[in-house]
Amino acid sequence: MSSLGLLATLGNGTCYSCHCPCLQKMDQGPCLLGASMDYGLKQSSDELIRRFLTLNTRQDVADLLEVDDRFLRAVLYGTKERERYRNFEIRKRSGGRRVISVPPKNLAILQRKLNVVLGLIYMPKTCAFGFVRDKSIVGNARQHCGRRHLLNVDLEGFFPSINIHRVRGAMSSYGVGHDAAVVLAQICCMADGTLPQGAPTSPIISNIICRSLDNELMQLAKASRCQYTRYADDLTFSTSLARIPSRVGSLSDGFQLGNGIAAIIDKHNFKIHHAKTTYSCPLHRQEVTGLIVNEFPNIRRPFIRSLLGALYAWEKHGYEKANMIYRERFRRSGQGLELRSHLRGCVKSRDITPFGPVGGSSG
Repeated sequence: MSSLGLLATLGNGTCYSCHCPCLQKMDQGPCLLGASMDYGLKQSSDELIRRFLTLNTRQDVADLLEVDDRFLRAVLYGTKERERYRNFEIRKRSGGRRVISVPPKNLAILQRKLNVVLGLIYMPKTCAFGFVRDKSIVGNARQHCGRRHLLNVDLEGFFPSINIHRVRGAMSSYGVGHDAAVVLAQICCMADGTLPQGAPTSPIISNIICRSLDNELMQLAKASRCQYTRYADDLTFSTSLARIPSRVGSLSDGFQLGNGIAAIIDKHNFKIHHAKTTYSCPLHRQEVTGLIVNEFPNIRRPFIRSLLGALYAWEKHGYEKANMIYRERFRRSGQGLELRSHLRGCVKSRDITPFGPVGGSSG
Protein backbone atom coordinates (compact mmCIF):
# COMPACT_ATOMS: atom_id res chain seq x y z
CA MET A 1 0.00 0.00 0.00
CA SER A 2 1.33 3.47 -0.89
CA SER A 3 1.89 6.25 1.64
CA LEU A 4 -1.22 7.96 0.29
CA GLY A 5 -3.21 4.77 0.82
CA LEU A 6 -1.92 4.46 4.37
CA LEU A 7 -2.91 8.07 4.96
CA ALA A 8 -6.45 7.35 3.76
CA THR A 9 -6.66 4.31 6.05
CA LEU A 10 -5.56 6.37 9.03
CA GLY A 11 -7.99 9.16 8.18
CA ASN A 12 -10.91 6.74 8.14
CA GLY A 13 -10.07 5.31 11.56
CA THR A 14 -11.81 6.26 14.78
CA CYS A 15 -9.52 6.89 17.68
CA TYR A 16 -11.14 9.99 19.15
CA SER A 17 -14.24 8.34 20.56
CA CYS A 18 -13.19 8.69 24.18
CA HIS A 19 -12.01 12.29 23.78
CA CYS A 20 -9.21 11.72 26.28
CA PRO A 21 -6.75 14.57 26.51
CA CYS A 22 -3.78 12.56 25.30
CA LEU A 23 -5.37 12.47 21.83
CA GLN A 24 -6.13 16.09 21.29
CA LYS A 25 -2.70 17.55 20.65
CA MET A 26 0.14 16.39 18.47
CA ASP A 27 2.58 16.08 21.36
CA GLN A 28 0.32 14.09 23.65
CA GLY A 29 0.49 10.67 22.04
CA PRO A 30 -2.13 7.98 21.46
CA CYS A 31 -4.97 6.82 23.66
CA LEU A 32 -4.21 3.76 25.78
CA LEU A 33 -7.75 3.06 26.96
CA GLY A 34 -8.91 0.94 24.05
CA ALA A 35 -11.49 3.01 22.17
CA SER A 36 -12.92 -0.15 20.61
CA MET A 37 -14.17 -1.39 23.99
CA ASP A 38 -17.95 -0.99 24.40
CA TYR A 39 -18.95 0.55 27.69
CA GLY A 40 -22.30 1.80 26.40
CA LEU A 41 -25.32 2.44 28.58
CA LYS A 42 -28.71 0.84 27.86
CA GLN A 43 -30.85 3.70 29.11
CA SER A 44 -32.13 6.32 26.69
CA SER A 45 -30.50 9.73 26.52
CA ASP A 46 -33.54 11.36 28.10
CA GLU A 47 -33.52 8.87 30.98
CA LEU A 48 -29.79 9.36 31.57
CA ILE A 49 -30.25 13.13 31.71
CA ARG A 50 -33.20 12.80 34.09
CA ARG A 51 -31.32 10.44 36.38
CA PHE A 52 -28.20 12.63 36.43
CA LEU A 53 -30.13 15.77 37.36
CA THR A 54 -31.78 13.95 40.30
CA LEU A 55 -28.69 12.19 41.72
CA ASN A 56 -28.51 12.20 45.52
CA THR A 57 -26.77 9.05 46.77
CA ARG A 58 -24.01 6.63 45.81
CA GLN A 59 -26.70 4.09 44.89
CA ASP A 60 -28.16 6.65 42.46
CA VAL A 61 -24.73 6.95 40.82
CA ALA A 62 -24.43 3.16 40.55
CA ASP A 63 -27.89 2.96 38.94
CA LEU A 64 -27.01 5.75 36.52
CA LEU A 65 -23.81 3.98 35.43
CA GLU A 66 -25.57 0.58 35.36
CA VAL A 67 -23.18 -1.09 37.79
CA ASP A 68 -23.73 -2.83 41.10
CA ASP A 69 -23.13 -0.64 44.15
CA ARG A 70 -20.72 -3.29 45.45
CA PHE A 71 -18.63 -2.87 42.30
CA LEU A 72 -18.67 0.90 42.69
CA ARG A 73 -17.60 0.69 46.33
CA ALA A 74 -14.90 -1.85 45.54
CA VAL A 75 -13.38 0.32 42.81
CA LEU A 76 -13.42 3.55 44.80
CA TYR A 77 -12.73 2.30 48.32
CA GLY A 78 -11.89 -1.40 48.36
CA THR A 79 -9.25 -2.08 45.71
CA LYS A 80 -8.15 1.57 45.87
CA GLU A 81 -7.93 1.83 42.10
CA ARG A 82 -7.66 5.62 42.38
CA GLU A 83 -4.14 5.00 43.72
CA ARG A 84 -3.17 2.72 40.83
CA TYR A 85 -3.01 5.04 37.84
CA ARG A 86 -0.21 4.17 35.42
CA ASN A 87 1.97 7.23 34.84
CA PHE A 88 4.42 7.85 32.04
CA GLU A 89 6.00 10.87 30.39
CA ILE A 90 5.99 11.98 26.78
CA ARG A 91 7.83 14.81 25.13
CA LYS A 92 6.07 18.09 24.45
CA ARG A 93 6.50 19.67 21.04
CA SER A 94 7.41 22.91 22.81
CA GLY A 95 9.98 21.16 25.03
CA GLY A 96 9.79 19.52 28.43
CA ARG A 97 7.81 16.46 29.45
CA ARG A 98 4.09 15.84 29.88
CA VAL A 99 2.84 13.34 32.47
CA ILE A 100 0.00 11.08 31.30
CA SER A 101 -1.94 9.19 33.99
CA VAL A 102 -3.93 6.21 32.70
CA PRO A 103 -6.59 4.75 35.02
CA PRO A 104 -6.77 1.02 35.83
CA LYS A 105 -9.35 -0.99 33.91
CA ASN A 106 -12.30 -1.02 36.32
CA LEU A 107 -12.03 2.68 37.10
CA ALA A 108 -11.75 3.38 33.37
CA ILE A 109 -15.05 1.52 32.89
CA LEU A 110 -16.78 3.88 35.32
CA GLN A 111 -15.15 6.91 33.71
CA ARG A 112 -16.13 5.88 30.19
CA LYS A 113 -19.74 5.38 31.30
CA LEU A 114 -19.81 8.69 33.14
CA ASN A 115 -18.25 10.41 30.12
CA VAL A 116 -21.26 9.34 28.03
CA VAL A 117 -23.62 10.94 30.54
CA LEU A 118 -21.62 14.14 30.86
CA GLY A 119 -21.60 14.41 27.07
CA LEU A 120 -25.39 14.63 27.20
CA ILE A 121 -25.39 17.20 30.00
CA TYR A 122 -22.63 19.58 28.94
CA MET A 123 -23.45 22.22 26.34
CA PRO A 124 -20.16 23.55 24.90
CA LYS A 125 -19.52 27.27 24.73
CA THR A 126 -19.03 28.64 21.23
CA CYS A 127 -15.46 29.61 22.16
CA ALA A 128 -14.51 26.09 23.32
CA PHE A 129 -12.82 23.99 20.62
CA GLY A 130 -10.85 21.41 22.62
CA PHE A 131 -12.42 18.02 23.38
CA VAL A 132 -15.68 19.04 21.66
CA ARG A 133 -17.30 16.79 19.08
CA ASP A 134 -17.13 18.10 15.49
CA LYS A 135 -14.58 20.75 16.48
CA SER A 136 -10.82 20.64 15.95
CA ILE A 137 -7.61 22.63 16.07
CA VAL A 138 -8.31 23.64 12.47
CA GLY A 139 -11.65 25.20 13.38
CA ASN A 140 -9.99 26.90 16.32
CA ALA A 141 -7.20 28.31 14.18
CA ARG A 142 -9.63 29.46 11.49
CA GLN A 143 -11.20 31.95 13.93
CA HIS A 144 -7.94 33.93 14.00
CA CYS A 145 -6.76 33.98 10.38
CA GLY A 146 -5.40 37.20 8.91
CA ARG A 147 -5.62 39.28 12.10
CA ARG A 148 -3.43 42.27 12.91
CA HIS A 149 -2.84 41.27 16.52
CA LEU A 150 -2.68 37.70 17.84
CA LEU A 151 -2.21 36.72 21.48
CA ASN A 152 -1.76 33.17 22.79
CA VAL A 153 -2.05 32.62 26.54
CA ASP A 154 -1.15 29.26 28.08
CA LEU A 155 -2.53 28.03 31.42
CA GLU A 156 0.13 26.39 33.54
CA GLY A 157 -0.56 22.95 35.06
CA PHE A 158 -4.06 22.96 33.59
CA PHE A 159 -5.35 19.51 34.58
CA PRO A 160 -3.58 19.23 37.97
CA SER A 161 -4.91 22.68 38.92
CA ILE A 162 -8.45 21.26 38.77
CA ASN A 163 -8.91 19.51 42.11
CA ILE A 164 -11.58 17.25 43.52
CA HIS A 165 -13.34 20.12 45.31
CA ARG A 166 -13.77 22.01 42.04
CA VAL A 167 -15.10 18.89 40.35
CA ARG A 168 -17.58 18.28 43.19
CA GLY A 169 -18.69 21.90 42.90
CA ALA A 170 -19.15 21.56 39.15
CA MET A 171 -21.38 18.52 39.65
CA SER A 172 -23.36 20.31 42.35
CA SER A 173 -23.97 23.20 39.94
CA TYR A 174 -26.22 20.86 37.96
CA GLY A 175 -28.34 20.19 41.05
CA VAL A 176 -26.62 16.91 41.97
CA GLY A 177 -26.87 16.16 45.71
CA HIS A 178 -23.76 16.45 47.89
CA ASP A 179 -23.17 12.71 48.45
CA ALA A 180 -23.58 11.89 44.76
CA ALA A 181 -21.38 14.83 43.73
CA VAL A 182 -18.61 13.52 46.02
CA VAL A 183 -18.81 10.07 44.40
CA LEU A 184 -18.70 11.55 40.89
CA ALA A 185 -15.66 13.64 41.83
CA GLN A 186 -13.94 10.56 43.26
CA ILE A 187 -14.55 8.69 40.00
CA CYS A 188 -12.94 11.53 38.04
CA CYS A 189 -9.98 12.43 40.29
CA MET A 190 -6.89 10.58 41.47
CA ALA A 191 -6.21 9.72 45.10
CA ASP A 192 -4.23 12.95 45.51
CA GLY A 193 -7.33 14.91 44.56
CA THR A 194 -6.15 16.15 41.15
CA LEU A 195 -7.67 15.67 37.72
CA PRO A 196 -5.56 13.19 35.72
CA GLN A 197 -4.45 13.95 32.19
CA GLY A 198 -5.20 10.65 30.50
CA ALA A 199 -8.62 9.74 31.96
CA PRO A 200 -11.69 9.69 29.67
CA THR A 201 -13.62 12.10 31.89
CA SER A 202 -10.91 14.74 32.30
CA PRO A 203 -11.45 16.67 29.02
CA ILE A 204 -15.17 17.26 29.49
CA ILE A 205 -14.71 17.95 33.21
CA SER A 206 -12.14 20.63 32.36
CA ASN A 207 -14.57 22.21 29.90
CA ILE A 208 -17.33 22.22 32.52
CA ILE A 209 -14.99 23.81 35.04
CA CYS A 210 -14.04 26.49 32.49
CA ARG A 211 -17.60 27.59 31.68
CA SER A 212 -17.49 30.70 33.86
CA LEU A 213 -13.93 31.50 32.75
CA ASP A 214 -15.04 31.32 29.12
CA ASN A 215 -18.08 33.50 29.80
CA GLU A 216 -16.03 36.31 31.29
CA LEU A 217 -13.28 36.15 28.67
CA MET A 218 -15.86 36.16 25.88
CA GLN A 219 -17.45 39.27 27.41
CA LEU A 220 -14.05 40.96 27.66
CA ALA A 221 -13.23 40.04 24.07
CA LYS A 222 -16.57 41.31 22.78
CA ALA A 223 -16.19 44.61 24.64
CA SER A 224 -12.67 44.92 23.20
CA ARG A 225 -13.75 43.99 19.65
CA CYS A 226 -11.62 40.84 19.76
CA GLN A 227 -12.14 37.18 18.91
CA TYR A 228 -11.57 34.69 21.76
CA THR A 229 -11.29 30.90 21.64
CA ARG A 230 -9.98 28.25 24.01
CA TYR A 231 -8.51 24.87 23.14
CA ALA A 232 -7.97 23.12 26.50
CA ASP A 233 -5.27 25.22 28.18
CA ASP A 234 -4.53 27.36 25.09
CA LEU A 235 -6.37 30.70 25.11
CA THR A 236 -6.24 32.81 21.94
CA PHE A 237 -7.28 36.41 21.36
CA SER A 238 -7.10 38.25 18.03
CA THR A 239 -8.25 41.50 16.49
CA SER A 240 -7.78 43.58 13.34
CA LEU A 241 -7.99 46.90 15.18
CA ALA A 242 -5.15 49.32 14.53
CA ARG A 243 -4.11 49.18 18.19
CA ILE A 244 -4.40 46.24 20.54
CA PRO A 245 -7.05 46.95 23.24
CA SER A 246 -5.54 47.87 26.60
CA ARG A 247 -7.51 45.20 28.50
CA VAL A 248 -5.92 42.60 26.21
CA GLY A 249 -2.37 43.89 26.11
CA SER A 250 0.04 46.74 25.53
CA LEU A 251 2.99 47.28 23.14
CA SER A 252 4.46 50.33 24.87
CA ASP A 253 7.51 48.46 26.19
CA GLY A 254 7.55 45.15 24.36
CA PHE A 255 4.34 43.20 24.89
CA GLN A 256 2.62 43.34 28.26
CA LEU A 257 -0.44 41.20 28.99
CA GLY A 258 -3.50 43.26 29.82
CA ASN A 259 -4.75 43.38 33.41
CA GLY A 260 -8.25 42.44 32.27
CA ILE A 261 -7.25 38.98 31.05
CA ALA A 262 -4.86 38.35 33.94
CA ALA A 263 -7.46 39.30 36.54
CA ILE A 264 -10.12 36.98 35.10
CA ILE A 265 -7.74 34.02 34.88
CA ASP A 266 -6.58 34.58 38.46
CA LYS A 267 -10.19 34.92 39.66
CA HIS A 268 -10.96 31.46 38.32
CA ASN A 269 -7.97 29.86 40.05
CA PHE A 270 -5.83 29.25 37.01
CA LYS A 271 -2.23 30.34 36.56
CA ILE A 272 -0.74 31.92 33.44
CA HIS A 273 2.34 30.26 31.98
CA HIS A 274 4.11 33.50 31.10
CA ALA A 275 7.00 31.79 29.31
CA LYS A 276 4.53 30.32 26.80
CA THR A 277 2.39 33.45 26.40
CA THR A 278 3.14 34.96 22.98
CA TYR A 279 2.13 37.97 20.91
CA SER A 280 2.56 38.17 17.13
CA CYS A 281 1.68 40.50 14.26
CA PRO A 282 1.41 39.86 10.48
CA LEU A 283 5.12 40.64 10.01
CA HIS A 284 5.92 37.45 11.95
CA ARG A 285 4.63 33.90 11.82
CA GLN A 286 1.27 33.77 13.60
CA GLU A 287 0.48 30.36 15.06
CA VAL A 288 -2.62 28.97 16.80
CA THR A 289 -2.71 25.42 18.20
CA GLY A 290 0.21 24.41 16.00
CA LEU A 291 -1.16 25.86 12.75
CA ILE A 292 0.06 28.91 10.82
CA VAL A 293 -2.77 31.48 10.52
CA ASN A 294 -1.24 34.51 8.78
CA GLU A 295 -3.58 33.92 5.83
CA PHE A 296 -5.35 30.59 6.35
CA PRO A 297 -4.82 27.51 8.57
CA ASN A 298 -1.64 25.88 7.34
CA ILE A 299 0.57 23.05 8.54
CA ARG A 300 4.27 23.52 9.23
CA ARG A 301 6.51 21.73 6.72
CA PRO A 302 8.53 19.83 9.37
CA PHE A 303 5.28 18.21 10.51
CA ILE A 304 4.44 17.13 6.96
CA ARG A 305 7.97 15.75 6.44
CA SER A 306 7.77 13.83 9.73
CA LEU A 307 4.37 12.37 8.85
CA LEU A 308 5.35 11.33 5.34
CA GLY A 309 8.65 9.91 6.62
CA ALA A 310 6.83 7.66 9.08
CA LEU A 311 4.39 6.53 6.37
CA TYR A 312 7.30 5.79 4.02
CA ALA A 313 9.01 3.68 6.69
CA TRP A 314 5.76 1.76 7.20
CA GLU A 315 5.42 1.18 3.45
CA LYS A 316 9.06 0.16 2.92
CA HIS A 317 9.81 -1.92 6.04
CA GLY A 318 6.35 -3.07 7.13
CA TYR A 319 4.37 -1.94 10.14
CA GLU A 320 6.07 -4.06 12.80
CA LYS A 321 9.56 -2.77 12.04
CA ALA A 322 8.39 0.82 11.56
CA ASN A 323 6.55 0.64 14.88
CA MET A 324 9.65 -0.73 16.61
CA ILE A 325 11.76 2.13 15.22
CA TYR A 326 9.13 4.65 16.35
CA ARG A 327 9.04 3.28 19.88
CA GLU A 328 12.82 3.15 20.20
CA ARG A 329 13.36 6.62 18.76
CA PHE A 330 10.53 8.67 20.26
CA ARG A 331 9.14 6.86 23.30
CA ARG A 332 10.22 4.69 26.16
CA SER A 333 9.78 1.01 25.37
CA GLY A 334 7.27 -1.24 27.05
CA GLN A 335 4.44 1.29 27.36
CA GLY A 336 2.12 0.00 24.66
CA LEU A 337 2.44 3.10 22.48
CA GLU A 338 1.68 2.40 18.83
CA LEU A 339 2.80 4.18 15.67
CA ARG A 340 -0.60 3.60 14.07
CA SER A 341 -2.45 5.39 16.87
CA HIS A 342 0.05 8.25 16.89
CA LEU A 343 -0.23 8.78 13.12
CA ARG A 344 -4.02 8.56 13.23
CA GLY A 345 -4.04 11.23 15.92
CA CYS A 346 -1.79 13.42 13.75
CA VAL A 347 -4.07 13.01 10.74
CA LYS A 348 -7.38 13.56 12.49
CA SER A 349 -6.22 16.39 14.75
CA ARG A 350 -5.27 18.45 11.70
CA ASP A 351 -8.11 17.37 9.39
CA ILE A 352 -5.58 16.12 6.85
CA THR A 353 -7.20 14.56 3.78
CA PRO A 354 -5.37 12.28 1.32
CA PHE A 355 -7.54 13.50 -1.54
CA GLY A 356 -6.15 17.00 -1.78
CA PRO A 357 -2.72 18.59 -2.05
CA VAL A 358 -0.54 18.39 1.04
CA GLY A 359 1.09 21.74 1.60
CA GLY A 360 2.87 23.37 4.45
CA SER A 361 4.46 26.48 5.77
CA SER A 362 8.18 26.66 6.28
CA GLY A 363 9.61 26.85 9.77
